[in-house]
Amino acid sequence: MLTPGALARRYGYSGLLTTLFALMFVGPLFAGREGEALMLGVLVICTAGSAIYAAGGSPAKQVTLGILALFYVVGHFMQARTGGAVWVFSYNAGGASFFALVAWVLLQRILSATTHVTGELIAGSIAVYLLLGIAFAYLFALVELHSPGSFAFADRAGHADPDFYYYSLVTLTTLGYGDITPLAPMARGLAALEAVIGPVYLTVLVARLVGMHISGGSDTPGGQQ
Repeated sequence: MLTPGALARRYGYSGLLTTLFALMFVGPLFAGREGEALMLGVLVICTAGSAIYAAGGSPAKQVTLGILALFYVVGHFMQARTGGAVWVFSYNAGGASFFALVAWVLLQRILSATTHVTGELIAGSIAVYLLLGIAFAYLFALVELHSPGSFAFADRAGHADPDFYYYSLVTLTTLGYGDITPLAPMARGLAALEAVIGPVYLTVLVARLVGMHISGGSDTPGGQQ
């Protein structure tokens, strides 16, 4: 019988990757349209559920992730309905904590894997990359919530969630278009940290796993032959 962790490694990573792509790249298409909150809410629920499933682990870990996901999901619907600052904080803090923890859990599992590299393991590695981008997006939103004006937007005064998804990915990949600029010290510090993490992650982990997959899995992430 497969353990939750083994089940997640076998089936969960590609599902998580699919929902992450939907949240980051399909979700923004609903911005400004009727039913935006509901459609984004469906994506939020699906992403949180697939992340918990992919993380697997002990009951205690599942409960922790469940609590963080609850703050995230409830915060999303309540801030869309009432706009209250407490719900905006719950949404962004819950999202940042939840996705960062899932990324850490999956990264540990991938690094300690002793099997040959599979497409599912590569999907998990890419998912961790996107999880990092989403976690930083919510951290940026928290900074802006705490200190309005921490970011300058070239085309308007306000911002929406897709703006920070976009800015986080631009920073993670070190593109740096410059249409969103961090002004406050904390915003600049987080942006610098993400800009360092992105290339290091891709170079050290994802490129290694892809290379191992192409070579037929003669090596493992843990360095065992």
